[in-house]
Amino acid sequence: NVGILAILCRATRRSAGGKGFSRTIVSLMIVSWVFVLSYVPIFVKMALNFSKKPVSYTFQVTQQYLLSANVFLNPVIYFIFNRRFKTFVYELLGKPVSYISRTMSQTNQ
Repeated sequence: NVGILAILCRATRRSAGGKGFSRTIVSLMIVSWVFVLSYVPIFVKMALNFSKKPVSYTFQVTQQYLLSANVFLNPVIYFIFNRRFKTFVYELLGKPVSYISRTMSQTNQ
């Protein structure tokens, strides 16, 4: 996952003249890091269970909150970085097309 992102980043920077990353690459990197950070406690818990060490209640609660944060943050990240997803959400909420196009033009500036 990280290797693929590194290759994409290098290719994107070369195609953009070295000016920076595209919105797609940034959103993929953020989603990947949120995923990794939210699932690390699961692997730590598995290692603790394997070594027969007790897992504290606080750690288990923290693990659940991090997994919930992952589920919550992914749509938020896509809403911020993906115009098609943003349009889909606005249409799902019943916003008029004029509102959607006005909002999109404001974010492009």
